[in-house]
Amino acid sequence: MALLKNINFGLTYQKMGEPENSHTNFNEAIQLFNEMEAPKQIEKVEKAKKGNIDS
Repeated sequence: MALLKNINFGLTYQKMGEPENSHTNFNEAIQLFNEMEAPKQIEKVEKAKKGNIDS
């Protein structure tokens, strides 16, 4: 649940033009995926963080 919140907030803040809040949420999601040892999910969040959510 926290993962979805962090990713959704990251995307929302990104669209609102608030990169600092966006990156905070994306980084929290990345940290949780690191704990889960989920490298493909980390890659997806990194792409979203850069604004490449379609990749």
